[in-house]
Amino acid sequence: AFDVDTRPPGAPSLALAAGADTGSSATDGVTRDAMPAITGMAQAGSTVVVHIDGVAIGSVTAGADGAWSYRLTAPLADGLHSVTAVASNANGPGAASAALTLTIDTAAPAAPGVPAIAGGRPGLPLLSGSAEAGSTVIVHVDGVAIGSATADAGGAWTYQLTASLADGAHAAQVLAIDIAGNRGALSGSLAFDVDTRPPGAPSLALA
Repeated sequence: AFDVDTRPPGAPSLALAAGADTGSSATDGVTRDAMPAITGMAQAGSTVVVHIDGVAIGSVTAGADGAWSYRLTAPLADGLHSVTAVASNANGPGAASAALTLTIDTAAPAAPGVPAIAGGRPGLPLLSGSAEAGSTVIVHVDGVAIGSATADAGGAWTYQLTASLADGAHAAQVLAIDIAGNRGALSGSLAFDVDTRPPGAPSLALA
């Protein structure tokens, strides 16, 4: 008994390998890794050819379970890219996979503006400022990271301190981490004083 199969393989699946989608989301296709690994499933033993922006860049053989993985060997330029794969067997190539859209971003965000005090109360100021839209803003007080905020679509962010600062002089700085996970430089420093003491008793005398 024997089987005859003249069909080419079906379209493979593909995705970024675990850990290759860096930054604030592991599923948004935005990464600072310019040579990410691509993984997927195809017909067992088939040859999977990987295409970037319509150009074949390499191939790999699917394992006995159909799994395959290919790591790019040359860095992609920053920007938007389309990844597809085609599996081939003895009967020829099959259909191309659905396209995987990648955004490569290896550029660190600019340092945010110097933070400002926008409210709050003595010892627990509300800080605000501007940074790259969508970035995670890490707030430092006296050189120690104390929390984070997310810059909105316009780049604005606010952070309310949750632990009271001691009386005295303090300095606040911030840095931004963009959605691809690139870390920028610290902003300039905001110097401020905390004084939670009530005023002393006034003096008085007859005029």
